[in-house]
Amino acid sequence: MSVSTRDPAAPVEPAEPAPHGRLDSYFEITRRGSTVRREVLAGLAMFATMAYIVVLNPLIIGTAPDADGNLLGIAPVAGVTALITGVS
Repeated sequence: MSVSTRDPAAPVEPAEPAPHGRLDSYFEITRRGSTVRREVLAGLAMFATMAYIVVLNPLIIGTAPDADGNLLGIAPVAGVTALITGVS
């Protein structure tokens, strides 16, 4: 009969999952609780959102007159939107 020396009230720490591939081992994706597939899909969703904003934002802001009736114009707003999107 063997006697356990582990305290039954102590929390059990889960084993750390092994990385799957070079990308996973470099970014430690599995260790952080995600998967490579989930991260790629999130990146694609972010890209689609930013591409949508680069097109839509100038159409909304560039064509609306301000309080004095002046327009910013689509081209300047598109340039600034693309710049901010790239920095983000």
